[in-house]
Amino acid sequence: MKDTLATRLRMVRGRESRDEFAKKIGISPRALANYEYGERNPKGNTIAQICARLGVEISWLLSGVGPMYVTKPESAKTG
Repeated sequence: MKDTLATRLRMVRGRESRDEFAKKIGISPRALANYEYGERNPKGNTIAQICARLGVEISWLLSGVGPMYVTKPESAKTG
């Protein structure tokens, strides 16, 4: 499978239903389907919502480079 924004969006959604995931990020299920099938690209504010609400690294979502999720700086880690 080709590594595209569409495939990375499907990876982020995982096994969660399209309806629930779309609701979580504030878009319609149809819009999410269009993004996941590569028929349309999400706007910047939608990408920002996905990253902010789910802790996804924006550079990974857009390009596939780097870690999938934002990591806490060492000073913020507990333990």
